[in-house]
This record gives sequence, structure tokens and C-alpha cells, in this order.
Amino acid sequence: MCSQILESRSKLLQIKKEVLGKSQVLNSFSRASKASRAYEDLLNSTSDFYSELMFGVLSHKFGHNVSFNKSNDFVIDNNIAEVKSIHDKFDKKILDKDSSSILKMSLPDLGYEDMLDIIYQQITRKKWICHLKRAIKKQKAKIILFNGTQSQRVQAVSIFIEEKQLRNSFERTLAKCIPFINNDECIPVLIILENIHQYHTMSFFCFLAPVLDKNNNPELDLCNYNTSYLKNKIFLWVVLLGLSGEQVEQFMKLSCVNYVRKLKCQPCVEDRNASICEHR
Repeated sequence: MCSQILESRSKLLQIKKEVLGKSQVLNSFSRASKASRAYEDLLNSTSDFYSELMFGVLSHKFGHNVSFNKSNDFVIDNNIAEVKSIHDKFDKKILDKDSSSILKMSLPDLGYEDMLDIIYQQITRKKWICHLKRAIKKQKAKIILFNGTQSQRVQAVSIFIEEKQLRNSFERTLAKCIPFINNDECIPVLIILENIHQYHTMSFFCFLAPVLDKNNNPELDLCNYNTSYLKNKIFLWVVLLGLSGEQVEQFMKLSCVNYVRKLKCQPCVEDRNASICEHR
């Protein structure tokens, strides 16, 4: 499907050239320490290229006008899209601590608010902020797509999505992001988490990053990039409207389908008077 995208051949040749160049550098090292760093750089670069192609192909697959060029990761519906990958070093202590829950694919003590806290703590890390600042200010992105698969902490979100049967599709998550491209006060950020539970899964969610002077000299609005703003701008799986805290907790104990049946109402996208809106 990549071959169907405009300028995909040039993009693939560019990737091939860079990967071969890094491979040659790797082979030139005789010391193990330098070779290890070069190998890690090669793996990270390969992951970056994979993410760029994956997001471009998925966007094309679901009906968006996608093209590649030498200046940007890709262009979607005439808007610049920049792709970022999080490369966290594997922390065995985290796995040792959470291995029971991870292996059982169960997070008994975590709820919806806990997921928001985990996401907030990660997307406000220096690494994430640096990626956002570069994509917004230097690369003039109108939408930013992150591959957060290598972020160990965020994997709890993937487990939670699977456990609660709240997995959302890329198509629907991207559809939620597209309208915000034309919003003057924010930029949509879409995140993918790949994981292996009983089978390979791809989980998606998105959030809005506040920006200043979006149409002229855009930059990340660091003054508003905080808890009070982000907690209301993280779109996980559903938008809960007018529900009490007890109802929210009840919802998180059930699958979305069962909850909608219990309320005896239909999911709705635009009707803000509805008790619950469709999956986000």
C-alpha cells in the first residue's frame, strides 16, 4: 500500500540510504562500547522510519490524501504531519514490580483517573516536550503522531484498554484529531501503543497540545501545558458528559457497550446533552 502514496519511492530510497549509512558506521567500530551505541542508534532510527511509514500508510488506508516529501515526515490532507518515537531504555525494575499485572493483563487497582495520571506524567516529561516543541516551532506541524510503544510506563494504558474492552481504531482516533487541525489554540497529538497480549494489538488515544500564534510563528504554550489543561484534553476512549463520580467509576467497571445498554441510550458524537458520547 505504501507504493500507492505519492513520492513513496523517493521516501523509501531516502530511508534505505540512511539505514545503510548507519550500518556502515556500526561496522567501523572495533570497541564494543562504541559499537553498542551505534547499534542502538541504528535500531532507534529504524523504529523512527517504521513509524513514519506506518502512520502514513494507515492514514492513506482510511481515505486521507497522503504524500511524502523530503522536508516533512508526510503530508495529510495538505497539512504537515510530523512523527515522533519515544525511545526509553528498558527498566527491568519496572517489569519486576509490575510483572504479575502485566503477565496477567490485569490492572485491578487502576481506574480511569489513574490512566489520566500516567499519561499526564509521561507527556510532560522533557523528552516528550522537546519533541513537541521541535515539531511545532521548527517543523510547522499541524498534527503530531507519536509511537509510544517503547515507553514502558504508558504500556499500562494499553493493558487497561484491552482489559476494559475499550480499544479504539486508528481511523476513529484520527477522525477525532482532524477537526482540531484548524483550531487556532491547539494541535492534535495522536499516540499509538503496540503490544502483545494474547495477540498483537494496536491501541490509540490522543490529546491536544496548546499553542501560541499557530498561524504565524507557532510554539508550544508551556504556560498552559499543565495538569489543569491536559487532564481535560486527553481523549482516551469516551467522552463522559454530565456523569457523577460514582457513574464514572461504574462505567469503568463495565465495557462501553454494556454501559450504553444499561443507560438505554445511543452513543452520540455531537449531542452534548447525551449522558455518554461515542468512543474517543
